[in-house]
Amino acid sequence: QSSMTESIARGEADLAIGVRPPRWAGPVVSLGWEQFVVVLPPDDPLAGSTDPVALAELSDRNWILYEPSNGLADYVSAACALAGFRPIEAVLTSQVQVAVHLATVGLGAVLVPAANVPSELAHTARPLDPPVMWELTAFARSSIPAPAAAFIDLLRNHDWLSLPTNAIVLTGS
Repeated sequence: QSSMTESIARGEADLAIGVRPPRWAGPVVSLGWEQFVVVLPPDDPLAGSTDPVALAELSDRNWILYEPSNGLADYVSAACALAGFRPIEAVLTSQVQVAVHLATVGLGAVLVPAANVPSELAHTARPLDPPVMWELTAFARSSIPAPAAAFIDLLRNHDWLSLPTNAIVLTGS
């Protein structure tokens, strides 16, 4: 997230899609809310259900965590801290798709935005209760050019989630 934000700030890119950047002076358009899910190893006692699970119930699990260079690292750390625990590191990865696959072969649990779970592995993902979510936005350094505005309109027509009143909202630092 931070390198993308820096690229926009330096004028190297015209538009970024991501989590709302903190203290951003340029235009920011809300696209909607994305939910995080947990993917558990197949032998986990809570695996195999589609019912929501409390993140705090997973405090004693081994976790697949993201390297600090991956923007998700801070969000996962924050979500776990809000649930009252610090995740036990089983393995570090920089790739979200790799993290999901590592969970499905039994190396640990992983917290991931729902959109990053491949459709063939969707059955392995559990929603969280309360939901853990972040706001996706489109943002630019100054004005949003017409072609980018048309693209944003297409994105805004996506069937995004609304924000439940009990959701844990992850924000940028």
